[in-house]
Amino acid sequence: MGEARAQPGSPPQAVSISTDLAALLQERRLTVVTAQPVTTWPSDVRPSAFRLELDDGSVLKARQFPSVRRAHTVERILQMTLSGFPQPIARHGCALLLPWIEGDVLASLDSIPPDVIHRCGANLGALHRQDVSGWPDVVVRQADEVLARMRSDTTILVEAGELEKDAAAGAHALANEHGPGTASAGIIHNDFCSENIVLDASGTPVCVDNATLTFGPHDYDLARSWYRWPMSPGESEAFLHGYETHRSGASFEHHFVFWAICMLTATAANRLRMGIGDHAKSLDALRSILAAFERGEPVRPWKARQTEGGSQH
Repeated sequence: MGEARAQPGSPPQAVSISTDLAALLQERRLTVVTAQPVTTWPSDVRPSAFRLELDDGSVLKARQFPSVRRAHTVERILQMTLSGFPQPIARHGCALLLPWIEGDVLASLDSIPPDVIHRCGANLGALHRQDVSGWPDVVVRQADEVLARMRSDTTILVEAGELEKDAAAGAHALANEHGPGTASAGIIHNDFCSENIVLDASGTPVCVDNATLTFGPHDYDLARSWYRWPMSPGESEAFLHGYETHRSGASFEHHFVFWAICMLTATAANRLRMGIGDHAKSLDALRSILAAFERGEPVRPWKARQTEGGSQH
């Protein structure tokens, strides 16, 4: 994308932005020189994100959400001044303006220092400890709803020919056996992993992709991190020790099989539904859990994930 000089308060014409983002830039009297898309997802699947270079040499991040409700939810959560998350600058409708965090993506590093992984775990634990009981219009999924969703997702996957009927039956049986009944719930990230965290110039880990912030069971969120962030035993120990400075991980470990099965089927069904590929990877992870049980092997967080190899989504 070539550079373009814009009039004050207007974006360059080389990229497609929403009317809300254009209005936000106008309100802030920002002159954008270049706007570079930074999301690798189709815009109809995940909100579009841009790196904005301004005429004064500064850089900001802009994100376009599919609805005002989603934009407001993410903005409000980020406004809680959470450690390891950026503070929003301004919002107009579906568009949100954020600071641009320069640094190294954790997933690109040859090794991640244990203290950084510990801080990441602590940041997620702190997020899960936030109280939203007084927030109006907050709908939080409970464990029984997650289980019902899992049954629906497996039906979709079986009918599409992506999951064997006996595997679906095995998943149902294990989920029923290992369900928590009730579960801690509130704010969840839904994609907290090394691919979305940047180590800034001060050595602080900052989660820079937060479009998935929502409400749900905390242990489901931990299962997402387990799946999205493969760790060595030492790394997972540091992460969980950091997490437990704010919230116990005992319930996640005790009911891990339930959360892993529900998360993996949801991930596969979502990707299949959206046509974005790689749904087979989460189903392979599901089959690995089922096979481990058939062999009588224990299935625990991160330990079962080590054999899968590579980052999966």
